[in-house]
Order: sequence, then structure tokens, then C-alpha cells
Amino acid sequence: MPPGNYQQFQPEEPAPPKPLRVKLTPKERGLYNLLLSQVDPQDKQHIEGPTIVEFLKRSSLPVDVLKEIWNICTPNNETFLDKDRFYCALRLVGLAQSGKPVNAEAVYNDEQAPLPKFQSTGPKPDFWSMPEADKTKYHQMFDQLSAGAPELQTQQAMQVMMQTKADQGMLSRIWDLCDVNQTGTFNTNQFAVMMHLLYMLTEKKEPPPNELPPSLKTVINEPIHHPEPLEPPQPSAFQEFQPLPQKAQTFEPTEKELFAEFDTFEPFPSQKASPPKSSVPKIPPPKSSPKEPASSELKSPSLSYRSSQDSARAFSQDFKTKISISVSKQNNFSGNQVKADEDCTEELKKVEEELQKVMREWQALRQKLSLQRERNQMLSSRLQDISSKTIKDTCEATVSFFKQNLPKNNS
Repeated sequence: MPPGNYQQFQPEEPAPPKPLRVKLTPKERGLYNLLLSQVDPQDKQHIEGPTIVEFLKRSSLPVDVLKEIWNICTPNNETFLDKDRFYCALRLVGLAQSGKPVNAEAVYNDEQAPLPKFQSTGPKPDFWSMPEADKTKYHQMFDQLSAGAPELQTQQAMQVMMQTKADQGMLSRIWDLCDVNQTGTFNTNQFAVMMHLLYMLTEKKEPPPNELPPSLKTVINEPIHHPEPLEPPQPSAFQEFQPLPQKAQTFEPTEKELFAEFDTFEPFPSQKASPPKSSVPKIPPPKSSPKEPASSELKSPSLSYRSSQDSARAFSQDFKTKISISVSKQNNFSGNQVKADEDCTEELKKVEEELQKVMREWQALRQKLSLQRERNQMLSSRLQDISSKTIKDTCEATVSFFKQNLPKNNS
């Protein structure tokens, strides 16, 4: 077999199975949603097998037919049904009750069938009933929005409703149904009913009813749920006896205090005091060459002591000078700051004077404009009077002219 022909003999992969889904008519959608709320009141989109078996028994179909319907709706041997496959099971029940054959092709071809019929097992459940889990969630949302207040204000409720972007007419109907006392505010039960109706409108595409169903009326009439107030934290014993913080004290020594220590400073001990003995052996000074005589400091120890004392005093005086310079710089800086503040104040005064001057000029200009406007109005009125008088005189002169010349023309 030549290479490359192996791909021609590979078995084809099986096509994925078609999804089990039927197109519902408006009547089927209403009935199927109602039946779904009976078997799945929590809206989990997951219905277990025992629940489906008990529900399908109410169709009065033979057990063999019910097994065939279950096998068609669970092609992968699932133990539950979702929403779409539950609707397929209801379509197959309608086909079986009408005497038509039950098979998977009827689902894939979307074969129409009459509405299925089931025996009633008790009082009809309310389609608009609110699950307890949703009610608890709505109460928690109310506590967060109201911040502990007993009622939610009108503006807050309107913001919640407008976030859904639903039809204004539907929102207005939900508002009227929940605001039973026509106060414009909502307590926690009314808020829960409002959120449930908004959920049914946006998620289930169910418009709000014309009047509240009995289950929702029961929710509104329930005792008001009040959030538990948070207890403020109790101060500990350490916090009660904790001393107040003290302000840090700053100490700025004067120039005299800074130099007080240097006035009594003696860099070397006096001649009477015996110098302390050192354990370090003395090193003899190096011998001087015959060309260069030894320095005078080596020959005269008293001169060396005096020169060292003079150098220490010179160091002390130099340090005093540096401290004096730093203190004077600090004083100059504070003086410059005060001077800068005074200059700034003067500049502000100058700016205020300029502004006042500009305001006076603007007021004078405004008065001139008002006078000019009045003068223009007077001139305009005078021109109107003159024009009207001129027109009147012209008309009268024309009429008198024709009166005088008309008989002559006729003759």
C-alpha cells in the first residue's frame, strides 16, 4: 500500500447528535412553563429522575410508552432532565395521548401535537409563587440599599427599576402592584415582591399580572423583616486608661548658651596636674641629619604646649564663628520670610485697588451705555413721530391736490 493512502481508509468520525429541542407555540409556552414550575419550583434547570417519573405517571399513559419517552429524552443515559428535554417529553406525551407514534424523529422534525393532559393531584400551584431562597436574597438586598432604614425611598426604588431597562408601562404596573398603600415608599416585603416581578419580567419574559396573585399578597402581608442592628464595639480597659498624647517640646538654645561650654573649655590640663601614665611605650624621635637641625618644638617642650593650647583656642573661636554665622542665617531667613509676607500683602492690596478701579470704570461705562440706550430710544421715537407726521401731511396734500384739480379735468 503506497504511503499516504492510509488516510483514505480511515473510518469517518460519527456526527454529533442533534440537540433535543422543539419550537413552542404560544399556547405550549404558557402551559409548559406552568408545568415546569410544578416540577422545578426553585428554577434550578435540573429535574431529577424520580420527580420526572412521578410527574409522567399523571399522564395515564402505559408504562412502556413512558419508558420510551424517557429513553428518547435521555440519549446519553442521563439521570435528570433540563428545561429543553423536559419540553420534549411534554411534546411526546401529547403525541402519545393523541394516538400518534412516539419516536425521536418526531422531536427532530418538530412534529406538532396537542397539549398534554395530566391529572390534578391537589390544589393548583401558583405560577407567581416566590421561593424562600429568593425572598431571603431580596431581604438582604433591601438591607444594603436602605442602610438600616425601615423603608426604601422613592428615588432609590426608581433607580433599581430603571436598571432593568424594561418597558416603562410594565415598570409602572409593577410599581402600582407593589405600592399597595400609595405612599411612594417600599418596605422589605414590598421590595421583595417588586424584585420578584422584575425577575419574572426580565428573565421569564412574563408581563406582570393585572392584580397581585394570592401568593404574593401573602408575602406583602407577612410580618416586616427588620435587620439586626450592629452593636458598637466596647472600649477595652486599656483604651479607657490610656493617657492622652503629649505635644513634643522643642528647645532652641540661644547663642550665649551655645558658647557657655566653650568659655570654660581647657583643651589641656595645667602644669601642676600630673599627666596620666600611658601604657604605650614611647618611641624616640628620629635623629636629625647634620644638614637639618632639629626643630625648636623638640628642644622646647613648653613652646609645644603653648602652641597646642593656642591651636585649641583657635579651633574654639572658629567653631564659635560658624555657630554665629548659622544663627545669623536663621535670623535672616525668618526676617526674609516676614519681609516676603509683607511684600505679598502689599501686592494683594495693589491688586485689590486695581480691581476696584476696574469695577468703577466698568460701572461708569455701564451708565454711559444706559444713557446712550435711552438717547437712542428717544431719537427712535422722535423719528417715528416725524415720519408719521410727514406721511400724514403728504397724504393730506395729495388729497387736497386731487380735490382742486379733479373738477377741471372733468370739464
